Amino acid sequence: MVYIGIDIAKFKHFASVVSSDGEVIVKPFPFENSRQGFMNLLEAIENFHDCLIGLESTGHYAENLIFFLYQHCYKVGVINPIQTDSLRDSNIRKTKTDKIDTNLIVQCLMLKKYSLVTSQDINIIKLRRLSRFRLEMIQQQTRIKTQLTACLDIVFPELSSFFKGNLHLKVSYALLEKYSSAKSIAHCRIDGLTNLLYNNSRGKYNYDKALQLKALAKESIGLDNPAIELQIQCLIKQLRLYQNQIKDNDLSIMTLMDLLNSPILTWLYSRCYDY
Repeated sequence: MVYIGIDIAKFKHFASVVSSDGEVIVKPFPFENSRQGFMNLLEAIENFHDCLIGLESTGHYAENLIFFLYQHCYKVGVINPIQTDSLRDSNIRKTKTDKIDTNLIVQCLMLKKYSLVTSQDINIIKLRRLSRFRLEMIQQQTRIKTQLTACLDIVFPELSSFFKGNLHLKVSYALLEKYSSAKSIAHCRIDGLTNLLYNNSRGKYNYDKALQLKALAKESIGLDNPAIELQIQCLIKQLRLYQNQIKDNDLSIMTLMDLLNSPILTWLYSRCYDY
């Protein structure tokens, strides 16, 4: 058994090869974070058939190399940086160099302080990225909703009470996409307004509701500001885009969850059926 320690960086990685007896077989050498660099690594280690490759879990910088090595049937051990930091702190010089770091990674491998990468881990990495991206989109969506509410506080502050405090509904977005202020609602045709509300609320908002909304709009203290109306329309388009993107992202998450066969998925399905 030989151990291959790889120190991960953004543009250039370093690797070294050490025997199970602690003898350095290949001194630390650099290779680029590119396909050619990865191929150079394979060429340097191709004669070591019984080997274990170790690297730190340093965020996204290591993902490409992990996937590449796994696809080429190498055993890859991922090490928590806390483990290498602990070994580094025990070093008298307490320096950080590529040579020392590759040796620290090898030491972690020898001490079995690593997690062996499996096909499930590969899917978990993908799932983690999708989940983080989903959170980022939700946060962006929340920010846009706040902006939309602030705009409506100026052009139609009473609209929130009409929708019982929830402006972020399919029917309210459809309304504001066509009529973006109290003035435009007050002057629109009642039949057109009725059809818009009815069709986008599964019949919940009917003719009487349309009359109520027009009356509310006529008495509104909202300002007539075309600039804010344009902003409202743009914000709603952004919200619709995020809704579609989150839906696509969720489908990808569900596909990976099926592959993982996680018990969490059973819980999610049961929650869906509860509604």
